[in-house]
Amino acid sequence: MTKVKIARGGETSEKPITVQNITVRPISRQKTDITNWRNATRSAEAHVPRRVTLYDLYEDITTTDAQVISVWSKRVDAVTSADWLFTDREGNPVDEINQLIDCIGFNTLVTEILNSKSWGYSMLEPAFFLNANEMYEVKPNLVPRNT
Repeated sequence: MTKVKIARGGETSEKPITVQNITVRPISRQKTDITNWRNATRSAEAHVPRRVTLYDLYEDITTTDAQVISVWSKRVDAVTSADWLFTDREGNPVDEINQLIDCIGFNTLVTEILNSKSWGYSMLEPAFFLNANEMYEVKPNLVPRNT
């Protein structure tokens, strides 16, 4: 274990360096039945949750089941095609926020927020910036869920 020396107020102490590894692996596409689903759900809801098996089931179903794809797409379309308007307490539009709502990438950001309702815990890092045309843009970076 690697240790680092930290000096505080004239005294030094050694603290271990914490290293966290994220392993990206392929989705497990195996035969799925009710027993697998229940075991995956129990594992995800355990005292020490392990969501990997449940995420594999979600990924398999959301990419192969036409009914789920259709229903979820309808739900996402309702949110992303809505006419968003941010107002203050008096009902006046707030132009700064509305420019961000109308920017490139906002629909992707909203879609990922909506997806977190079904997937559960998700980590999303949005980066707002001005592009070359002096227009606001957002680039949402989703950390892979199935790790």
